[in-house]
Parts: sequence; C-alpha cells; structure tokens
Amino acid sequence: MYRLLCAAFAGLLVGGFLPAVADAGMFPNNEIKFLYVNNCGECHGAKGRGSEEGPSLHDNELVKKSATGEIAKILVDGIPEEKKRYPETEFAPPMDGYGENLSPEEIQKLAELMKSWSQ
Repeated sequence: MYRLLCAAFAGLLVGGFLPAVADAGMFPNNEIKFLYVNNCGECHGAKGRGSEEGPSLHDNELVKKSATGEIAKILVDGIPEEKKRYPETEFAPPMDGYGENLSPEEIQKLAELMKSWSQ
C-alpha cells in the first residue's frame, strides 16, 4: 500500500501538479494567467521568459524603468517598427497594440503583472 501511495504521489508531481505550483507565484490568479498566455505568451513565452519573437519580460530594463501606466500605454498602442526598442536583437516583428481587443481593466492587470516580474 505504501508503494502504491508513493507511486500515485509521484505521478501527481510529474503529471502536472508541480508546474501548477511553480506558476503560483508567477501569475496571481487564473484570470491573469489566461489573459497573459492568450495575448502575450506567443511572442514573450508562456511564462514571460522570452522567445525568438520577443524579449523576456522578467528583469526587463524597459519594464523596470517604466511606470505601470507607461507599460499599459505600450500594451494599448503597441510598438511600431520605427520605434522598435530592441534594434540590436533578432526580434523581427514590431509589437501589435491590444487597445481594441482588451478592456482597460485587462490592460492594467497585464501591465501590473509585467511590472511585478521586473522589480
């Protein structure tokens, strides 16, 4: 019986319980996680650590030096090609704005999340 319980517990850890625990501090709740993953995750990575398409949002210098309102403005307006903030990198596309797709409250939640990753 003991071995069976240990095997079941190990299966929980390997089968998905551990990633959920790891995300607990990264996303304050499932609503914000859903917002981030579905709007930002494709380019910035599911956990905000960057990808070939966009930079990491953790310990990001632009996010560090910007107020939450400035981050929200970037999320609303995007970053056009001529104002690309990472010209020395391979991040090819400019960033689209989300002002037409997300509510002001959703934008604010995402901006606060990103700021919390770069404090």
